[in-house]
Amino acid sequence: MLRAVARQRGAGGDADHLFRTWHPRTRPDDVRPDPGTRWTGLRILAAEADTVEFVASWEGGAMHEVSRFEQRAGRWVYVDGEVDGEVDGEVDSDVSR
Repeated sequence: MLRAVARQRGAGGDADHLFRTWHPRTRPDDVRPDPGTRWTGLRILAAEADTVEFVASWEGGAMHEVSRFEQRAGRWVYVDGEVDGEVDGEVDSDVSR
C-alpha cells in the first residue's frame, strides 16, 4: 500500500493531489510543481514500515530520496524525506509521466 502511495505522488505533478497526500505538519504553503521541470520516472528501491526509498528522474537529472510517511485518518501521507542529492544518469522507471 505504501508503495502505491509513493507511486501516485511520483506520477502526478498535480498540486491538489500533493496537498492531500502531504502531512499538514510538514506541508509547505505552496505545493505546486515547478512548471519547468518535466518528471520522467520513478524507481522504488525499497518500501518497509513507514519509509520508501526511491530514485526520481526528470529531463536532465535524477535524485535519490528516502521518504517517511505516516498514517493519518487511515491514509498514508508524506511527512518528510532525506535527499542524498542528484545521481548520474536517467533511471529505468517503473512510473512514467
